[in-house]
Amino acid sequence: MSVDPRYRHVGGDRAIYTWAAVVALLVVFAGFSRSFFLKGAFGSPELNALRLAHGIVMTLWFGLFLVQARLVASGRTALHRRLGVLGGLLAVGVVIVGVSLGIQAARQGHSPGPPPLIFLGIPLFDMLVFTILVATGLHSGPGARHTNG
Repeated sequence: MSVDPRYRHVGGDRAIYTWAAVVALLVVFAGFSRSFFLKGAFGSPELNALRLAHGIVMTLWFGLFLVQARLVASGRTALHRRLGVLGGLLAVGVVIVGVSLGIQAARQGHSPGPPPLIFLGIPLFDMLVFTILVATGLHSGPGARHTNG
């Protein structure tokens, strides 16, 4: 198995992605430790099934970000691409759970300020952008055919 020389980087400019993934995971852990990761230690209320699914799917997504960054940084791009298929399936889960949770929150009247149905536009737009970015990443990987015109 050979590595395409265009993508052979050890450390260097690829290290930023590993550090970004580590920082993202730390921010997620810090932000959700009381309500998700360490909720038992803080006596937080139980999560309904949808919120629990959201926590699991998003934790897996950020974990995959770290794994993928490390694979590219270590030159294992073939495995990175194969794992990208799993990432695509996980992204479907992110969108399903994200949209469902946004709709549930709007139905329950939750919003940080604007009316809930107005605020619902933000997570729905986020999921649209997320879908476009993931689809572009899956379609435009190094093995994709590119045309100039």
